[in-house]
Amino acid sequence: MGTDNPAITAYEDFLTGRKKDVFLAGSDNEQEAAVYSIIRYAMHLRRWEPNYAAEHITDDVFHALKLDHIVKRYITVPPSIDRSDELKYLVCRAYPFELYFDEDDSLLKLYRRIIRNKAIAKETGNKKKQGLQTEFPPGIFTDPENGAERLRLLFNEFLSSLDDIRIESVNALDKKDVYEVYRAFSRTAAMNTKLRKACLYAAYKSVYKTPLEFAHNSIPADAQNEELYRYFTFCEIFRNDRAQNKAKDAGA
Repeated sequence: MGTDNPAITAYEDFLTGRKKDVFLAGSDNEQEAAVYSIIRYAMHLRRWEPNYAAEHITDDVFHALKLDHIVKRYITVPPSIDRSDELKYLVCRAYPFELYFDEDDSLLKLYRRIIRNKAIAKETGNKKKQGLQTEFPPGIFTDPENGAERLRLLFNEFLSSLDDIRIESVNALDKKDVYEVYRAFSRTAAMNTKLRKACLYAAYKSVYKTPLEFAHNSIPADAQNEELYRYFTFCEIFRNDRAQNKAKDAGA
Protein backbone atom coordinates (compact mmCIF):
# COMPACT_ATOMS: atom_id res chain seq x y z
CA MET A 1 0.00 0.00 0.00
CA GLY A 2 1.45 3.33 -1.04
CA THR A 3 1.69 6.50 1.02
CA ASP A 4 0.52 9.06 -1.55
CA ASN A 5 -2.55 9.59 0.66
CA PRO A 6 -1.88 12.68 2.83
CA ALA A 7 -3.77 11.08 5.74
CA ILE A 8 -1.54 7.99 5.59
CA THR A 9 1.58 10.14 5.45
CA ALA A 10 0.38 12.10 8.49
CA TYR A 11 -0.37 8.85 10.31
CA GLU A 12 3.05 7.37 9.53
CA ASP A 13 4.71 10.52 10.89
CA PHE A 14 2.60 10.24 14.05
CA LEU A 15 3.11 6.49 14.45
CA THR A 16 6.91 6.75 14.12
CA GLY A 17 7.15 9.77 16.41
CA ARG A 18 8.20 12.26 13.76
CA LYS A 19 5.06 14.27 14.53
CA LYS A 20 3.19 14.66 17.82
CA ASP A 21 -0.28 14.63 16.32
CA VAL A 22 -2.32 13.93 13.20
CA PHE A 23 -4.06 16.84 11.53
CA LEU A 24 -6.63 15.94 8.90
CA ALA A 25 -7.92 18.56 6.48
CA GLY A 26 -11.35 18.84 4.93
CA SER A 27 -14.96 18.61 6.02
CA ASP A 28 -16.22 16.33 8.79
CA ASN A 29 -17.11 13.67 6.23
CA GLU A 30 -13.70 13.96 4.57
CA GLN A 31 -11.95 13.71 7.94
CA GLU A 32 -14.02 10.65 8.83
CA ALA A 33 -13.16 8.98 5.52
CA ALA A 34 -9.50 9.77 6.15
CA VAL A 35 -9.63 8.11 9.57
CA TYR A 36 -11.09 4.94 8.09
CA SER A 37 -8.36 4.90 5.46
CA ILE A 38 -5.85 5.13 8.34
CA ILE A 39 -7.51 2.19 10.10
CA ARG A 40 -7.29 0.13 6.90
CA TYR A 41 -3.62 1.04 6.57
CA ALA A 42 -2.96 0.12 10.20
CA MET A 43 -4.58 -3.29 9.66
CA HIS A 44 -2.41 -3.68 6.56
CA LEU A 45 0.66 -3.02 8.71
CA ARG A 46 -0.47 -5.83 11.02
CA ARG A 47 -1.09 -8.02 7.94
CA TRP A 48 -4.64 -8.58 9.17
CA GLU A 49 -7.42 -9.36 6.73
CA PRO A 50 -10.71 -7.46 7.35
CA ASN A 51 -12.59 -10.38 8.92
CA TYR A 52 -9.69 -11.25 11.18
CA ALA A 53 -9.26 -7.62 12.19
CA ALA A 54 -12.94 -7.25 13.11
CA GLU A 55 -12.84 -10.32 15.35
CA HIS A 56 -9.42 -9.82 16.95
CA ILE A 57 -8.98 -6.08 17.37
CA THR A 58 -8.37 -5.13 21.02
CA ASP A 59 -7.83 -1.97 23.04
CA ASP A 60 -4.14 -2.83 23.40
CA VAL A 61 -3.66 -3.23 19.65
CA PHE A 62 -5.63 -0.06 18.95
CA HIS A 63 -3.48 1.86 21.42
CA ALA A 64 -0.22 0.40 20.14
CA LEU A 65 -1.16 1.57 16.65
CA LYS A 66 -2.05 5.02 18.09
CA LEU A 67 -5.50 4.75 16.55
CA ASP A 68 -7.35 5.53 19.78
CA HIS A 69 -6.08 9.12 19.79
CA ILE A 70 -7.09 9.70 16.16
CA VAL A 71 -10.53 8.13 16.51
CA LYS A 72 -11.29 10.08 19.67
CA ARG A 73 -10.52 13.30 17.84
CA TYR A 74 -12.36 12.73 14.57
CA ILE A 75 -14.98 9.96 14.96
CA THR A 76 -18.21 9.89 16.97
CA VAL A 77 -19.34 6.33 17.60
CA PRO A 78 -23.16 6.12 17.77
CA PRO A 79 -24.33 5.97 21.40
CA SER A 80 -26.39 2.87 20.63
CA ILE A 81 -23.23 0.81 20.09
CA ASP A 82 -22.34 -1.31 23.09
CA ARG A 83 -18.88 -0.37 24.32
CA SER A 84 -17.66 -3.95 23.85
CA ASP A 85 -18.45 -3.57 20.13
CA GLU A 86 -16.92 -0.15 19.47
CA LEU A 87 -13.64 -1.34 17.97
CA LYS A 88 -15.38 -3.94 15.82
CA TYR A 89 -17.79 -1.22 14.65
CA LEU A 90 -14.87 1.00 13.60
CA VAL A 91 -13.15 -1.80 11.70
CA CYS A 92 -16.39 -2.70 9.94
CA ARG A 93 -16.92 0.93 8.97
CA ALA A 94 -13.40 0.95 7.55
CA TYR A 95 -14.31 -1.98 5.28
CA PRO A 96 -17.91 -1.23 4.23
CA PHE A 97 -17.85 -3.57 1.22
CA GLU A 98 -16.24 -6.51 3.01
CA LEU A 99 -17.84 -6.36 6.46
CA TYR A 100 -21.28 -5.82 7.99
CA PHE A 101 -21.91 -4.54 11.51
CA ASP A 102 -25.28 -5.32 13.11
CA GLU A 103 -26.20 -2.17 15.04
CA ASP A 104 -29.49 -3.69 16.23
CA ASP A 105 -27.64 -6.60 17.81
CA SER A 106 -25.25 -4.21 19.53
CA LEU A 107 -28.13 -2.12 20.92
CA LEU A 108 -29.73 -5.25 22.37
CA LYS A 109 -26.38 -6.14 23.90
CA LEU A 110 -26.24 -2.66 25.46
CA TYR A 111 -29.80 -3.03 26.75
CA ARG A 112 -29.09 -6.41 28.35
CA ARG A 113 -25.92 -5.02 29.91
CA ILE A 114 -27.92 -2.20 31.49
CA ILE A 115 -30.43 -4.70 32.91
CA ARG A 116 -27.63 -6.81 34.40
CA ASN A 117 -25.83 -3.77 35.79
CA LYS A 118 -28.98 -2.43 37.42
CA ALA A 119 -29.49 -5.77 39.13
CA ILE A 120 -25.89 -5.72 40.37
CA ALA A 121 -26.20 -2.10 41.51
CA LYS A 122 -29.38 -2.93 43.40
CA GLU A 123 -27.63 -5.75 45.22
CA THR A 124 -24.46 -3.82 46.04
CA GLY A 125 -25.91 -0.32 46.35
CA ASN A 126 -22.89 1.39 44.81
CA LYS A 127 -22.99 1.63 41.02
CA LYS A 128 -20.65 4.67 40.81
CA LYS A 129 -17.79 2.98 42.61
CA GLN A 130 -18.03 -0.03 40.32
CA GLY A 131 -18.37 2.08 37.18
CA LEU A 132 -21.53 0.29 36.11
CA GLN A 133 -23.53 1.66 33.18
CA THR A 134 -27.14 1.58 34.36
CA GLU A 135 -28.68 4.16 32.01
CA PHE A 136 -28.85 4.61 28.26
CA PRO A 137 -26.63 7.36 26.80
CA PRO A 138 -28.38 10.77 26.56
CA GLY A 139 -30.25 11.41 23.32
CA ILE A 140 -30.13 7.84 22.11
CA PHE A 141 -33.91 7.71 21.58
CA THR A 142 -34.59 11.35 20.75
CA ASP A 143 -32.22 11.29 17.78
CA PRO A 144 -34.53 12.28 14.87
CA GLU A 145 -32.79 9.96 12.43
CA ASN A 146 -32.56 6.69 14.37
CA GLY A 147 -34.18 7.22 17.78
CA ALA A 148 -37.63 5.84 16.99
CA GLU A 149 -36.23 2.69 15.39
CA ARG A 150 -33.98 2.05 18.39
CA LEU A 151 -36.92 2.39 20.77
CA ARG A 152 -39.05 0.15 18.56
CA LEU A 153 -36.40 -2.56 18.69
CA LEU A 154 -36.40 -2.50 22.49
CA PHE A 155 -40.21 -2.48 22.54
CA ASN A 156 -40.16 -5.74 20.57
CA GLU A 157 -37.70 -7.23 23.06
CA PHE A 158 -39.88 -6.11 25.97
CA LEU A 159 -43.11 -7.33 24.39
CA SER A 160 -41.60 -10.75 23.78
CA SER A 161 -40.73 -11.00 27.48
CA LEU A 162 -44.24 -10.33 28.85
CA ASP A 163 -45.81 -13.40 30.41
CA ASP A 164 -49.39 -12.09 30.29
CA ILE A 165 -49.36 -11.45 26.51
CA ARG A 166 -48.84 -14.59 24.43
CA ILE A 167 -47.50 -13.57 21.03
CA GLU A 168 -45.77 -15.86 18.57
CA SER A 169 -44.08 -13.07 16.62
CA VAL A 170 -44.00 -9.34 17.37
CA ASN A 171 -43.46 -8.72 13.66
CA ALA A 172 -46.58 -10.65 12.61
CA LEU A 173 -49.34 -9.69 15.02
CA ASP A 174 -52.82 -11.07 14.36
CA LYS A 175 -56.01 -9.22 15.37
CA LYS A 176 -56.18 -10.91 18.77
CA ASP A 177 -52.54 -10.04 19.47
CA VAL A 178 -53.10 -6.41 18.54
CA TYR A 179 -56.14 -6.14 20.82
CA GLU A 180 -54.20 -7.66 23.73
CA VAL A 181 -51.28 -5.26 23.20
CA TYR A 182 -53.53 -2.19 23.25
CA ARG A 183 -55.45 -3.50 26.24
CA ALA A 184 -52.36 -4.29 28.30
CA PHE A 185 -50.53 -1.05 27.52
CA SER A 186 -53.61 1.06 28.27
CA ARG A 187 -53.26 0.16 31.96
CA THR A 188 -50.74 2.90 32.60
CA ALA A 189 -49.82 2.29 36.23
CA ALA A 190 -49.37 -1.46 35.87
CA MET A 191 -47.42 -1.17 32.62
CA ASN A 192 -45.17 1.59 33.99
CA THR A 193 -44.20 -0.77 36.81
CA LYS A 194 -43.19 -3.40 34.26
CA LEU A 195 -41.34 -0.87 32.12
CA ARG A 196 -39.38 0.36 35.14
CA LYS A 197 -38.43 -3.21 35.99
CA ALA A 198 -37.34 -3.71 32.36
CA CYS A 199 -35.22 -0.51 32.44
CA LEU A 200 -37.35 1.09 29.72
CA TYR A 201 -39.42 3.63 31.65
CA ALA A 202 -37.06 6.60 31.20
CA ALA A 203 -36.38 5.51 27.61
CA TYR A 204 -40.01 5.52 26.50
CA LYS A 205 -40.85 8.66 28.54
CA SER A 206 -38.17 10.55 26.62
CA VAL A 207 -40.37 10.22 23.52
CA TYR A 208 -43.92 9.26 24.51
CA LYS A 209 -46.34 10.28 27.26
CA THR A 210 -48.00 6.94 28.01
CA PRO A 211 -47.26 3.23 27.56
CA LEU A 212 -50.23 3.06 25.18
CA GLU A 213 -48.74 5.75 22.94
CA PHE A 214 -45.42 3.89 23.11
CA ALA A 215 -47.05 0.63 22.00
CA HIS A 216 -49.21 2.25 19.31
CA ASN A 217 -46.18 3.80 17.63
CA SER A 218 -43.89 0.80 18.09
CA ILE A 219 -45.89 -2.12 16.74
CA PRO A 220 -45.60 -2.74 12.97
CA ALA A 221 -47.34 -0.10 10.87
CA ASP A 222 -49.78 -2.60 9.37
CA ALA A 223 -50.88 -3.60 12.88
CA GLN A 224 -51.46 -0.08 14.21
CA ASN A 225 -55.15 0.48 14.90
CA GLU A 226 -56.38 4.03 15.41
CA GLU A 227 -59.81 2.87 16.59
CA LEU A 228 -58.34 0.68 19.32
CA TYR A 229 -55.90 3.43 20.26
CA ARG A 230 -58.73 5.94 20.77
CA TYR A 231 -60.92 3.40 22.56
CA PHE A 232 -58.29 2.32 25.09
CA THR A 233 -57.15 5.92 25.58
CA PHE A 234 -60.74 6.72 26.58
CA CYS A 235 -60.84 3.65 28.87
CA GLU A 236 -57.75 4.80 30.72
CA ILE A 237 -59.08 8.34 31.08
CA PHE A 238 -62.35 6.91 32.43
CA ARG A 239 -60.49 4.69 34.93
CA ASN A 240 -58.40 7.62 36.14
CA ASP A 241 -61.45 9.86 36.55
CA ARG A 242 -63.30 7.17 38.47
CA ALA A 243 -60.28 6.60 40.74
CA GLN A 244 -59.99 10.32 41.43
CA ASN A 245 -63.70 10.59 42.24
CA LYS A 246 -63.45 7.66 44.65
CA ALA A 247 -60.51 9.32 46.33
CA LYS A 248 -62.42 12.57 46.68
CA ASP A 249 -65.44 10.73 48.12
CA ALA A 250 -63.23 8.90 50.60
CA GLY A 251 -61.69 12.16 51.74
CA ALA A 252 -64.99 13.99 52.03
